[in-house]
Order: sequence, then C-alpha cells, then structure tokens
Amino acid sequence: MRLNLDGRVYENPHMIVVGLKKLTGEISFGIVKIDGEFDTLPQASSSEDVVEVSSGGTFESDVSGSGVISLNELEDGYIIEFSKVTIKFDVDEATGKVSIKVPRIGTLKASKLLLDVSGSVSINLIVSPFVVGAITLSNDGRIKITAGDEVKITSELEDSSVGGSKQLQVQRASGRA
Repeated sequence: MRLNLDGRVYENPHMIVVGLKKLTGEISFGIVKIDGEFDTLPQASSSEDVVEVSSGGTFESDVSGSGVISLNELEDGYIIEFSKVTIKFDVDEATGKVSIKVPRIGTLKASKLLLDVSGSVSINLIVSPFVVGAITLSNDGRIKITAGDEVKITSELEDSSVGGSKQLQVQRASGRA
C-alpha cells in the first residue's frame, strides 16, 4: 500500500492513522482508496511492520459498542449517535464481498464500503495478505449507515474551516499486494 502524506511517500501493507478531521474512501475486492485531512501536519513513523501517522494520540477502539448512545433503524439503513464507535471491516477474497461489523447492528455484507466521515477519525488498515481494518470515530457525533449492495457510512457535522488542512492519500492497486 502506498501512503502519500503531504508529498512524502510511505509503502507498507499495514498503516495506522490517528487524528484525521475527515476521511473519505472506497474499500472493495481489489480496491482500497482512502483520502484524509488533518488540521495540522501530523508526525509519521515507519517500521518494517507498520506506518503510523498521528496528529496526537493513539489508535483506540470500542469493540463492545458501549460508546453507542442511540440507534435508529431507517428504511435504507441506520442512524447511530455515539461518543465513540468502532466499525470493523474485511474483504472475503473467496466471495469478493466486504463484511462491515457495526456495534449493536451486526454484520452487513456488500460489494463495497464507501466512507465520508468527519470529526475525530482514526483508521487501522492492513491490505496484505488480505484486507482488514477498523475505523474509530470519537467526536460525539452521528453517522448514517446506508445498507444495500454498497454500504455507505457518512456523517454530517458542522462545517469547520478547510484552510490549512494537510492531505493524506492511500491507495492499493487492483490484485494482491
């Protein structure tokens, strides 16, 4: 996987990114594309095992779902209000389906996972030998999960200033890494 952070390029099949203010992307069989924005230029470190990028803090997860405040079911999905929520995902190489594990909802299966979330966002992602990861939002917010052939996870938060944000791009080409 190739990670481009403000012009510096890192390559590693495992990355942890902490402190994003916005995360967009697509995850499906053969495709992993993530774009993110930080308020300030984060620190990056690379080892043989992982690339870590952080603008402060460490990756934390809430696997129990205790940070989910409320859950409302809609015709086409769900609205989750949370203090902290972690959504796990993996790609089944045999079926090509993405499994999205959402606390208090269960597992959703789709051809792709689309992300457009804001707030305080962190991601832990591995792309080789298989795609597996987790996204944590810890900004006391709301997300909408639209379920169907594609699962979309979106948040609509108050607009913050875009000026001075730092860019992050992650891509994995089609096929195995």
